[in-house]
Amino acid sequence: MQAFCGLEQFVTQEFLDSSTLTKMREQLGLEFFKELEKKTYKVLIERRIIKARGMLVYATVFPEEMKYPNDVGLLNDVREWLIRNIKSLGKAIGEKHRTYSRRARKEYLNFSRKRTKTKKVFQKAKKQMLQYVRRNIKQLQEAIEVARAKGQRVKQKIMDRLEVAEKISHQQREMYKRKVNRVKERIVSFHRPYVRPIKRGKVG
Repeated sequence: MQAFCGLEQFVTQEFLDSSTLTKMREQLGLEFFKELEKKTYKVLIERRIIKARGMLVYATVFPEEMKYPNDVGLLNDVREWLIRNIKSLGKAIGEKHRTYSRRARKEYLNFSRKRTKTKKVFQKAKKQMLQYVRRNIKQLQEAIEVARAKGQRVKQKIMDRLEVAEKISHQQREMYKRKVNRVKERIVSFHRPYVRPIKRGKVG
């Protein structure tokens, strides 16, 4: 760093800290860094360090690391989260709930292990998961009411996630009844409900 900054002699004391670049950026301003980026990019192309190829700057589409959206898998993610919270909340209030978690897990694993999944198999598995999720949502809501009645505080994070779980359940039930694959503001990831997928190649 000393060589890069052009110091005439070696110094032992620390002259840069974690906030130095932040302070410099604030002083120099956004316009300076835009111009710096443009000129740096130009020099790199001229010296053939990088190739002048197109850049993905379409702001409405952005790569996101997540598993391939699957209705049955999505419902299973919701179910597993619900069961974890039903158990932890049930323990806190001293109540047990029959969640049918083992049976539900067994049915989901049987579905996921099948090599060929026909439309009929998908619909059957989806119906099963919808029934479990519906039951578990009701159980968690009841546990929350009991906890609040006993003067226990329920985290806002749980309430927010429960709202997402209810929305997913409603969307999936609607699609199941109508036998369609699309619905307005469809959630495809329980852990990242803000993600909305787009078909590959749409940008180009």
